[in-house]
Amino acid sequence: MKPALKTLLIATLLPLLWACKHDIKTPEFLGVEHVKVHSLGIRESQLRLDLRFQNPNRFPIELRAADIDVSVDNRPLGKTLLDTMILVPAQDSFLVPIKMNVDMKSLFPNLLAVALKDEFELGMDGTIRIRRSGIGLNIPVHYRGKQRISF
Repeated sequence: MKPALKTLLIATLLPLLWACKHDIKTPEFLGVEHVKVHSLGIRESQLRLDLRFQNPNRFPIELRAADIDVSVDNRPLGKTLLDTMILVPAQDSFLVPIKMNVDMKSLFPNLLAVALKDEFELGMDGTIRIRRSGIGLNIPVHYRGKQRISF
């Protein structure tokens, strides 16, 4: 085997072997903060909000993209979009600023259901794209949890 080809093969396989050795854990969802209405429309509106997560990994990761469907009490609310890279510190909490497109037809039943209770079930299903040492991974997100409302 030629030395240049051998070096290229080692340079390619070494990061892959290293990435397999270090399991990347999914960031843990902690809550929603700073909800703001960005645009209001008859059919669709856009919210801007921050999602707080905890990175359980002992190393920093890059959050590259997120595509998550959000539901309230098992009713679809909207879709989140993240199209900017965020450097996530190791074993620390961090905020992810997202845009969420809300279908106004689904908003009103959700508002009525939430207004009658002091908590609701927030659901998130989709994928996030993270990167570590040049290796990108799509990680599924499936979250269900109670969120309290404080008026």
